[in-house]
Amino acid sequence: MSDVSNLRSYADLLSTEWNEIREAFVAVVESSSIERVDWPVGFIGFVDRRRSDDTPAAVQRRHDLLVRYDRWLVRFRLLFVASLPEIDGRIGDVDKLVRGWLDRSNSNDWSVPTTIAEAVDKATSDTAAIDDLIEQAAPDRTRGVVAIIDTNCLLREPDLARFSKPFDRVPVELVFVPAVIRELDDLKDRGRSQEVRAAAAKAAKRIKGLRDRGSLLAGVTVEGSLTARIEPVEPDFARLPTWLDPNTPDDRVLASTLTIQASQPDRVVVLITNDLGLATKAEFNGIPNVDEP
Repeated sequence: MSDVSNLRSYADLLSTEWNEIREAFVAVVESSSIERVDWPVGFIGFVDRRRSDDTPAAVQRRHDLLVRYDRWLVRFRLLFVASLPEIDGRIGDVDKLVRGWLDRSNSNDWSVPTTIAEAVDKATSDTAAIDDLIEQAAPDRTRGVVAIIDTNCLLREPDLARFSKPFDRVPVELVFVPAVIRELDDLKDRGRSQEVRAAAAKAAKRIKGLRDRGSLLAGVTVEGSLTARIEPVEPDFARLPTWLDPNTPDDRVLASTLTIQASQPDRVVVLITNDLGLATKAEFNGIPNVDEP
């Protein structure tokens, strides 16, 4: 469970992890060496250089950092739904730089600087483009919380007002994602017991009752600064991390949460769940989560 007092926006989470990755990346560059590639006499072309430092420990360090970077990059790319050449180009330049030093698949490369000092300067300056893109996507940090509620929490606590309790004196928007609405509808008719069916029916009725206050697509006031809305659009798994399974209800909840995070990167988006498995998956995917109040 995340500490409520330390909840941060998606942009802040991405920025913090990127700073850690970049620091480790620059350290890899600093600990490497650069070798000139001697071509046969008479060869005409660019002078190639290669990155060196292939001790077992160094290789493992690069491997681990590349795995972490790849996992972060998938979440970072969610910030940009539209594929614009300017944005794709800037991301691509940084990605090429990072992969060049981490996977070293292109052993001979004329673009490698002549000295490590120059390489470190380039690594530091060129990766700053990511900071600019995060700032571009989320120039302001809006006060307030977007809370996605797990199905099991709604079964135990149909009083929606209680879900704002962990967030003291902060505006809260409750969002009901497609996987949760579908599961409630299924449980109220086919739940494993009468108790579960009754709880699901009560939760569904409470949500439907909010329609009397306006459009649930646009959002309605529950009480005070607490609002609620339904997210009607299913997540696009083609853009999401490949480890999420569209056939697993928990993963569909996580997919919707990630999509909402990326669409509102300047706000705190949090998952409310008491399910240990779902909370663990949420943490792995960089989604803050809190227990049901």
